[in-house]
Amino acid sequence: MSEPKGRGAAWTEERAGDTALDPVTVLGAHILDVLGRPVKAIPPGQGSARLQEIRATAAGTAAGAGVDLAKLGARVLAIGALGDDLLGDMVAAAMARHGVDTSGLTRKTGAQTSATILPIRGNGERPALHVPGATPLLELADVDLGQVRRSRALLIGAPDALGAIVGDGRQTPIVALLVLAVIDVGVMIYGYFQTSAFGTLVGATAIIPYIIYFLITLAYAIKRRTTDSIPGAFTLGRWAWPVIGFVLAYTVLIMVVLSWMAETLLAWLQLGENAAEVAHQIHVHPQTVRYRLRQIHELFGDQLRDPDRRFELQLALRVRKLARSSMARRGTSARSALPDAEPAADGQL
Repeated sequence: MSEPKGRGAAWTEERAGDTALDPVTVLGAHILDVLGRPVKAIPPGQGSARLQEIRATAAGTAAGAGVDLAKLGARVLAIGALGDDLLGDMVAAAMARHGVDTSGLTRKTGAQTSATILPIRGNGERPALHVPGATPLLELADVDLGQVRRSRALLIGAPDALGAIVGDGRQTPIVALLVLAVIDVGVMIYGYFQTSAFGTLVGATAIIPYIIYFLITLAYAIKRRTTDSIPGAFTLGRWAWPVIGFVLAYTVLIMVVLSWMAETLLAWLQLGENAAEVAHQIHVHPQTVRYRLRQIHELFGDQLRDPDRRFELQLALRVRKLARSSMARRGTSARSALPDAEPAADGQL
């Protein structure tokens, strides 16, 4: 067997100009895959099972591609982070065996090399048991930028797992969110003191970026089962939960305010525009009713003087109230209809 040519400038000079593919730099995930086949089932308890094959390979979207390119004859430089452990030695040796220059691999003290166990089933399915390990620990200081510039091509494998080296898109744009929050609150306060429903609604639209951010956060929370996520995976940063809380609280507040407005308007239409009677019916202070009515008049304007429009509003609000009452009654009926759980008598299924 020939001696591995995985390290050193001599090897680089020896193969210079051999192929149009080189030089190529692969930067990113370097993982040790341990594959076993065929796996029919994981034995329970302390049981064991015999397999036809168990082998280890250099894998990951950087290491695997680097090995494949080297097999095609390219000069490949590998850049990535490995742990200072036996698994890291195995990854480096497996790549060097195929002629990959591993001098760009950095060993991280105290970290484990990224690794995956793949129990391959007889039908080809391969569930994965993965440890993210050292991959996200790669820093810009670990990269020889001069070598990267001399490369004909740069392949970045698993950029979402690399963290700050590819631009830390994982951090929440908290400054922009805070600026929007200040603008939002300012417009809302201005609208409040001007008794302008328009100002309040304009302020409410400033919450849209928070809602978008909340939906993105929620999507990743569902995908990862937690917003903390696994090391190196996409995360929205430490501000994720505070922003989620703010958006939820703000959304609930808007819904409550709109519900109050609808309740006040319906009572006002039913009681002949008598603010005192409205206050008594909905159990609030008369001054509160007057403030709400000012907001309602700002919003609807002359439409409240149109009998047809008033009838349409009253009808819509009555339907809304009936629908809410009907839903509440159905929920109560469904709960009361549930039978109490009792043990089945002998002979009964």
